[in-house]
Amino acid sequence: MTLRNEFFDAITKVIPDKPGFLVIYSSFSRLAPPGQFTASDALYSIKKLVAKGWTIALPAFTFSFCKSGKYAFNKNKSETGIYADWVLKEISSSFRSKHPIYSFVVVGKNANVLDNIVSTTTWGNDSIFSKFEEVNAQLLMIGCGLKSCTQIHRYEEINEVPYRYFKYFEGIADYGQGFNKTKIKMFVRNLDINPNLDSQILEKYFKKAISYKETNLFKGVLNSLTTKDFAKISNEQIKKNKFVLVKNSIQKQLIYEKIKESLTQPIYNIAVLGHANLSNLEKELSEKLKSYLPERRFSFYSIPYGQFAREIMESSSGLRSFKPYIKIFTSNINDLSPMMEKDDFEKNLDDYIDQIIYLNKNNKGFNIIFKFFLKDQFSSNSQQREYCSIIEHLNNKLEESFKSSKNTFFVDLAHEAMVSSTKKIEDKRLWYLGRFPFSSHWDDLISDKLSSFIIAFLGKSIRAIILDLDNTLWGGVLGEDGISNLSIGGDFPGNVFYDFQKALLDLYERGIVLTIVSKNDEESAIKAIKNLNMPISIDKISSHKISWKKKFESIQEIASELNLGLESFLFIDDNPIERQQVMQFLPEVRVLELPEDPVHYKNSLLSNPYVYSVFETSEDKKRIQSYKELREIKKRKFDLVSYETYLSELKMSVHFAPLTNENINRAYQLCQKTNQFNTTTIRFTSQELQTINASGGTIILVGLESKNSEFENIGLLVIEEDLVCKERAILKLFLLSCRVLGRGLEKLCIYWCMNYLYKLKYKYLIGKIIKNNKNIPTHKLFEELKFENKDDETWEILIKDNKFENKIFQICDHFKEDNNQDNLPSSYSDKVKLNDIQKFDDLIRSVLNIQKEKDLNGAEYGSTPGWDSMAQFQLVAEIENIFGISFTSYQLEHATSYKALKEIIFN
Repeated sequence: MTLRNEFFDAITKVIPDKPGFLVIYSSFSRLAPPGQFTASDALYSIKKLVAKGWTIALPAFTFSFCKSGKYAFNKNKSETGIYADWVLKEISSSFRSKHPIYSFVVVGKNANVLDNIVSTTTWGNDSIFSKFEEVNAQLLMIGCGLKSCTQIHRYEEINEVPYRYFKYFEGIADYGQGFNKTKIKMFVRNLDINPNLDSQILEKYFKKAISYKETNLFKGVLNSLTTKDFAKISNEQIKKNKFVLVKNSIQKQLIYEKIKESLTQPIYNIAVLGHANLSNLEKELSEKLKSYLPERRFSFYSIPYGQFAREIMESSSGLRSFKPYIKIFTSNINDLSPMMEKDDFEKNLDDYIDQIIYLNKNNKGFNIIFKFFLKDQFSSNSQQREYCSIIEHLNNKLEESFKSSKNTFFVDLAHEAMVSSTKKIEDKRLWYLGRFPFSSHWDDLISDKLSSFIIAFLGKSIRAIILDLDNTLWGGVLGEDGISNLSIGGDFPGNVFYDFQKALLDLYERGIVLTIVSKNDEESAIKAIKNLNMPISIDKISSHKISWKKKFESIQEIASELNLGLESFLFIDDNPIERQQVMQFLPEVRVLELPEDPVHYKNSLLSNPYVYSVFETSEDKKRIQSYKELREIKKRKFDLVSYETYLSELKMSVHFAPLTNENINRAYQLCQKTNQFNTTTIRFTSQELQTINASGGTIILVGLESKNSEFENIGLLVIEEDLVCKERAILKLFLLSCRVLGRGLEKLCIYWCMNYLYKLKYKYLIGKIIKNNKNIPTHKLFEELKFENKDDETWEILIKDNKFENKIFQICDHFKEDNNQDNLPSSYSDKVKLNDIQKFDDLIRSVLNIQKEKDLNGAEYGSTPGWDSMAQFQLVAEIENIFGISFTSYQLEHATSYKALKEIIFN
């Protein structure tokens, strides 16, 4: 039998005897026919099938239109195989359907049915793919399998899979009557999710269909199925699971959920500022943040080259209009003085500092400033020493200028170069060609460092670490080597693991919980931890799961035990298979890609962007003890009497107190970090909280202390008055740290809040629950408290003088006149410090040129010499910058005297 006959006979084995419509997808490379097989052999089958009465369509897709915006039916070759091109070229009766991306070469008895189709969307109900379904075309896959059938996208579109979205592609297309404008609407992949399709999972269902047939040919397979069966099976499975067709579906679904969450969050504006070309760095940082924080949205701005001062100083500039929340200042000494003139450094540094300060007067938020470093080579040691001394002086002055700013942080590139890379910071070619200050390698490295700052700013750093034992915490395998032969401390390699544990211990001291998940004999492993001379002792481990279970199952148990979301954990294990399993089944968990050589363990840990800390609150360091309490509470919950007795014995005191300068950072941190018990997941910034507080709203910090744990702020309530009905108060946000759930605080806080509002003459309290997959513990809160449900998100209750039962907590109400701020724990006191008042007085005297001996209490705008409109503007700007507040329009109107300003700042 000839090759062409063998090919034709294989086709006839898998298609019906009765001719109809046939859609042929092919991959001759996978079919791997003998070398003698030619185009004419392939065309022989098409001609015979057409002669039998078949109408045939072969894909001639041209994805290049999406980029080029240009398509010509007779010039653009098929980008999905050569079979369609052979038919179009050699069979005169064939034609190409009208679509610049998804065209088919059609030939046969009823080819006209597939002509002149103009679809609204690429795979919609008026598309050629819908027509294949209508005529129940037979799908024939030659060498490529049904998983390669483009028809599947129709059912993704019909079922509105969330990893795709509609996008328009515009251009010009020629279908035979010359070029005309065209606009195509297509359901495209969301590249931020990056869903790689694997419809192979459907093949087991396809093979069970009555219309399915299969045969072997050459080195490949031919299989066939009716479009209606293909549609029925695809629709059924996609309706069950919208991610059924996606590889690593759990991970991709998580990314989708995070992107969905990001749409409910504010956009954080980031300005990458400097005197050089920073477009590469900005692009790299943008991509990194998409990867690290898909649940947040960012917008970027980099100033045009050479426009640094103008963009900052001009009120109408793009930068000023952009209003950056995070400002990254990258200038180096070469930017202060391109000719490296020593006399220019000091003056230009002063200008640089003034420009940064000026920008911050108008835009609150965070600053990241690159410290100066040397990138040039020198011809003599004395010259190098001289410039090193200049650099040190300039950096000291730069840091000193922002010493009082709580929201300004520095990046030391010289230090980063020493610990992070052997590659050069600068690529001279890029510098001379386009004034790019960093090499591509360093753009990548710096963007990682900047990402770690931003992750910390937004409260997305990890809270717990999960550690393996063998070849991770110590060198060697316990079950094989025995305790005495494990490596920890002493000479190499034990000193490597000892230093790694020291780094972990530093994180523990910062409040990061240490846990263990290991496949080992539990008794032997605990004995080893207790007997080995290790920095991490057994009392430092908050939870351990040592068994032969799957590690991702043990991690879930620890997360439940500690009331922590999985994204709060960093998993550290030397075994890449274990790491891969955790990434596959628990994609929320951060996984540290440990290098093969333990020498690099420590650096790998400390360079992980989720580990870095930029500011620490006292609550962070007290976190460990509260987890121990939580474990004990969970143990006793099964015995109600023992549980209530234990809670009473804890002697817990709950503090309700207002927002202050002392607790503002913790309030912000709670907003950014708390996910599980968080009614609306609104991520207020520090400035937004202060604005609400100053505009008639109420910010309430909830603090907790017990006999076993020191005081810490663990909750937040944000209340605003309803603008439509003054009798109603709206609880915009209520959150509690996951570590304190299960003690009864959830309902206690609401009851206290209602009593507080009752005294303020409010009649109704509106509560909101914006549900997501993370805040499930809040979903029934208001229902259980007998609030009336108004809609999907809104609940309402008539406020009355609630007498709620409380046998467990001592309540400390710091809003009462007889229980003032002096009674707060010392770590929470907001008493105005004398040096803050002195700083304020000095500022007033400096701006208005008032002598020290003169009393300031009578100073007022318009009557005090020098207090004119310019001085008023300067005072407000200086106060906002120094004291970290933002004046409301009402406050600006009334901030016209020393007493009024003092009241705004300190009360």
